Amino acid sequence: DLILPETDDAPAPSQLGIPEFIDEWVSAPHPDQLKDRKLILEGFSWLDKASRKQFGTQFDRLVEHQQLQILDSIAQPDENGEPNLEQSFFIRLRYLVVGAYYTTEEGFKDIGYIGNVPLAEYPSVSAKEKEILDKELENLGVLIKKHIRR
Repeated sequence: DLILPETDDAPAPSQLGIPEFIDEWVSAPHPDQLKDRKLILEGFSWLDKASRKQFGTQFDRLVEHQQLQILDSIAQPDENGEPNLEQSFFIRLRYLVVGAYYTTEEGFKDIGYIGNVPLAEYPSVSAKEKEILDKELENLGVLIKKHIRR
């Protein structure tokens, strides 16, 4: 819920079973999930160690602003290289949370996805869109503009 907070229009991930999905994901015996399991469990362990060091208690007992302070410290890779363990953990956890969330009915609704449904009509291309398409097609050598002399 810290990664993808509840809004007026969308429930929190915990209300949709996303933590259970992630638990199931990292419990699966497949190679990709086994790699994720190691990373996620090491990341959760790191969160508790960082929490104890900084605030004297485990991560799940912190108040939200303290939890966010720790997550903010690992949310982005450093500018000077590859992400470290904590950053890799957070990047992967965020990917799993968001990916799982937006494949639920509630997630579809939140982004306005209605699925594969037939359209009664297809809107025409705007003048600006046509200009962009023509320019790109011309750059690719697919569209040749005719120059008309007057």
